[in-house]
Amino acid sequence: VKLSELISAGWILKKRLSPTISNSSIEDLLGRVSATFGQGVKLLGAGAGGFVYSLDTEDSSRRGKIDFPEPFFSPQIDEIGARVISEI
Repeated sequence: VKLSELISAGWILKKRLSPTISNSSIEDLLGRVSATFGQGVKLLGAGAGGFVYSLDTEDSSRRGKIDFPEPFFSPQIDEIGARVISEI
């Protein structure tokens, strides 16, 4: 099973918990993101502070094809994991 499939499946299951978790505007945005990137897509956060999470390949040429309401950023995966960065 791919991580993208698990992310999408998790979003589908979460929407079953309550009819107020999503709406037509959110589903439209998630549909456009999914159609463009073709990877796992879900909504994270709560209330007005939520954001769209989507996996993408390293090919960033598609990023300008959706008019995102907020800035687009690309988090990086930290392969080192948890570590002490300061000892007080």
